[in-house]
Amino acid sequence: MNLTKNLVLVSFCGFALTLSGCYSRSDQPPIAPVTGNVRLAGQPLVGAMVQFHPAHGRPSGAITDAEGSYDLTYKPKVKGAVIGNGKIVVSVAGPDAFTSIEKDSREVTISSGGPNVFDFEIDK
Repeated sequence: MNLTKNLVLVSFCGFALTLSGCYSRSDQPPIAPVTGNVRLAGQPLVGAMVQFHPAHGRPSGAITDAEGSYDLTYKPKVKGAVIGNGKIVVSVAGPDAFTSIEKDSREVTISSGGPNVFDFEIDK
C-alpha cells in the first residue's frame, strides 16, 4: 500500500511541477471550484489521481484523500479548474513510478455558477 501511495505521489509531483509557473495571475483564465468523490467497489479510493483536461488551457489535478474526496488545484495556491468543456480522468499508480492506469473518465462542463461536483463509482 505504501508503494502505491509513493508511486501516486511521485506521479502527482511531476504533474504539479508542470502546473507551476506557467501563468501569472493576470494571464489566468476564469476558473471555478471542482470537487467530488471516487469510490472503488463502494469504498473510498485513496490516492487516485484526478485530472481535468480542458478543451483549451492547462489541466487541473488532485489526489484523493482517505475519504476518496478530491478538490482540483489549477496551480499552487489556486483551487479550481478552467471554466468550459473538458474531460475528467481518474487514474491509479501503475506498476512503476512512470505509469498510471486510467480507471474512468467523463466529459464534463465546468460552470462559473457551479456546483461542479463530479463523483465517480468504479466497479473494478
